[in-house]
Amino acid sequence: PALLWLARKDWRLLLAVSFAIYLAANLAGLALPNFPTDGAWFFNPFAWQLLFAAGILLGIARREGGGVPWNRYVFTLCLAYLAFSVVWILAGFGGVVATELLPDWIGTLRKTNLPPTRLLHILAGAYVLAQSRAWVWLARVPRDFALTRMGRNSLPVFVAGSLLSMAGWIVLIATRGGFVTQSAMIALGLAAMWCVAYVTEQGIPALPRPFRLAARARAKDEFADPETGRIATMPH
Repeated sequence: PALLWLARKDWRLLLAVSFAIYLAANLAGLALPNFPTDGAWFFNPFAWQLLFAAGILLGIARREGGGVPWNRYVFTLCLAYLAFSVVWILAGFGGVVATELLPDWIGTLRKTNLPPTRLLHILAGAYVLAQSRAWVWLARVPRDFALTRMGRNSLPVFVAGSLLSMAGWIVLIATRGGFVTQSAMIALGLAAMWCVAYVTEQGIPALPRPFRLAARARAKDEFADPETGRIATMPH
């Protein structure tokens, strides 16, 4: 909400404040304590908020009819960076990009504080995707497509996926599962997360009708009239 409020004032103010908080997380150690144990949150929200701020800025630009323009030099640089990332990971060069040449918080690959290496990787991938033909195809994906439905209900899907991931890891450790077991668990996990998204929108068929209507209405920006049971459009 605070980022959205800043965006309404001025997008440059949003970017400045967000980047300042990001620097505080990386240079001053600003983080949330992992109470009651020692340490801090694995994903530091004071660092990762910069990625959300970038998404807000891109969304505003898109809504106002703009967006990120095509530039072949930027596109080439993004492709080169993505290729570099693939080579770095597959070759097993480790979690530091430039030992003793860059400050630790810049050259690291550790996820906690969203290092620039990871931020650039996300932005480069997004730019290449948005400027490719795949983006046109994705824009035509039906509303009821499995991944589209999961994206609309990203919070419950993310929570369910986190719990399933931990459960799956325990199973893999206990069974020492190989490629077949891992593939089966990925398929089951995706199916389970789709079910979570479906139930979030449509409700459980066995539930009383008002509950099903309310769940379906949330996905369509509508609400169920408690007296008549009919679906009405949410006023704007």
